[in-house]
Amino acid sequence: MPSRFNNDHLHFFLIEDEELPDTIGMIPLITKTLINYKIIYAKKCDENYISISPDTHSSGEYSIEVVIQKRTI
Repeated sequence: MPSRFNNDHLHFFLIEDEELPDTIGMIPLITKTLINYKIIYAKKCDENYISISPDTHSSGEYSIEVVIQKRTI
């Protein structure tokens, strides 16, 4: 864990859920690290994503998009 196919991938990312140390939640990460911000939206982008089994490399897009607005003080 976390990747059988690329040793440079050290973490999994989800929008909300965390299972540290391997899986990091984007919203909790943003909440812990930024100040004066507003999350406009967070969404999973998984068009044409196919995962057959843990032993087979997946295909298609799988990413997380987060738009954050900086608040002025």
